[in-house]
Amino acid sequence: MLRFAGRVLSFLAFLLIATPLLGEAALRVTGIADRTLVDSLYFTGYDHPVHRISETPGLFYELAPGATMKSETFYNEVSPVPADLPPGDLGDDGARRYTVSISEHGTRGPAYPEPKARDVFRIHFHGASTLYGAGMNNHETIAAYLEEALAGLVPKDRRVEVWNYGTSAYVLTQMGLLARREMRDHDPDLILILHTNTGRRAFLSEMEDDYYREAFELQPELYRENFILDCEEWHRDWTQLMPYSRLYESILLAKIRGKLRECRGSSEETQFTLLPELLAEADERGVELLFVAAPGEPSQSRESVYPDLPEERFFSLQLMDREAVFYDAHPSPRILKEHGIRLAGELARRGLVPTAGTPPTREEEGFQGRIPE
Repeated sequence: MLRFAGRVLSFLAFLLIATPLLGEAALRVTGIADRTLVDSLYFTGYDHPVHRISETPGLFYELAPGATMKSETFYNEVSPVPADLPPGDLGDDGARRYTVSISEHGTRGPAYPEPKARDVFRIHFHGASTLYGAGMNNHETIAAYLEEALAGLVPKDRRVEVWNYGTSAYVLTQMGLLARREMRDHDPDLILILHTNTGRRAFLSEMEDDYYREAFELQPELYRENFILDCEEWHRDWTQLMPYSRLYESILLAKIRGKLRECRGSSEETQFTLLPELLAEADERGVELLFVAAPGEPSQSRESVYPDLPEERFFSLQLMDREAVFYDAHPSPRILKEHGIRLAGELARRGLVPTAGTPPTREEEGFQGRIPE
């Protein structure tokens, strides 16, 4: 009897050890764990044809040099944008048609010659879909309007280039990575970063599952960024074992899957390390850098860029008591043009761009609204 009981216990012990190992092996061989991981990620699907997978670690995707496309956008019933569009701007079907072209440098808009001419003042502008100009033509973006406004402020013997690196769904981590790369490659005089999105970094969809798995293996911090949820009641880091066990990973993802859409993770941990390094390198190269907050949620503040960001490195486009379209993430061309003009005036007043004469005051710009205290 004792011998039989011992055999039973040995068998149960074997099952206890073998079952997780077999489950782990099955998940790895079949690729089910990879599919589970991919299904839990955050993707951008906007204007897919003008994007490509990026070879720069942490970017995941970027604008594709030389790409062009024509598309259309439809506004939902609660959007304030259609009422602010010029007459005839929407087709009979309610769609707005627009064209996108990406330069050879991977920016939205015209391609500027390299190397930079001596009379050129070059601005690199980074951001997400608000800067990219979702649903807009190339000439209707903040960057295009900024360049147009600055052309009237700089001396006659100077020219301004504004390179639009806006990429849909980018967060500050991605903007900073791209800004650092492009600063080394294209010699800007000023870098602007339009702060809009928060949360985890998006990926480009329609890739093979092993692409995403490789990204996580190269950057284990992505587990924390994607799967530590701010709205959870528990605060322990349950992601620590995810790089080592597909079984554990699948169990944890099954537990939090339903909360991923409503409770996004955060890339702040990487962001707060990267952006001070970007500022230090810009200072070393003699490049000015300004973070710009778009109108929107209260979290778009100086502290949300990273703690202790100097006030002189920050400007907010926020105004109070404006119409609803002003605060839309993808507003009308009228509002985008206002942002460009206001930003041009602010850059001139701060001495960040060469100007001829006295820069306009905020009152002279004539835009209505109360600046938050």
